[in-house]
Amino acid sequence: STLLASSAASDVYKRQRMRISREIGVYKKEHNMPILQSPRYSEILEKRSNMGEQMDLSTDFVKEILKEIHEESVRQQMIIMNEQ
Repeated sequence: STLLASSAASDVYKRQRMRISREIGVYKKEHNMPILQSPRYSEILEKRSNMGEQMDLSTDFVKEILKEIHEESVRQQMIIMNEQ
């Protein structure tokens, strides 16, 4: 069914995104970079919100999804930063 295919694709995306988040965490740890980079996050939020708007998606909807992804990404990176 289309719904199952969509759900499976979403799961694949989430796993890939968190793998990338962990890789970013390793890079930041190796280069003594802070996890949270507010200007970069604001830039991404603005660009993706505009992209969503062009696809007739609510700006609030897009921002909420991005916020959730960002929070989990930060959590994943904190795990990496705290590893010995």
